[in-house]
Amino acid sequence: MPTPTRAVEAYVGMWNATDDRERRALAEEALTEDAVLLYPTFEAHSRKDAVAQAGRFQDDTPGARIEMLSGVEHHHGWVCRGVVHGAFRRVVSGQRSIHWRAV
Repeated sequence: MPTPTRAVEAYVGMWNATDDRERRALAEEALTEDAVLLYPTFEAHSRKDAVAQAGRFQDDTPGARIEMLSGVEHHHGWVCRGVVHGAFRRVVSGQRSIHWRAV
């Protein structure tokens, strides 16, 4: 089992991966099979759905990447309540960055 920090690094890597095989491998490090992701613009109801959403992100915004802006908050080896606490930004070449904080 990866550390909470490694799991979040793998999760961010999944979004940044341009190769589907690499996305799946990173998702296996970061997410359980029954993971649920809830964002304002999409939902994923399994690890397989999350990998597909990450692929669509790469297809829709070529060259875009997600960057971590902070460390990962966790206690006793567990990410807080199964929710990632940290700051991130989406960077797209030639566009303004979008910053957000996951709480």
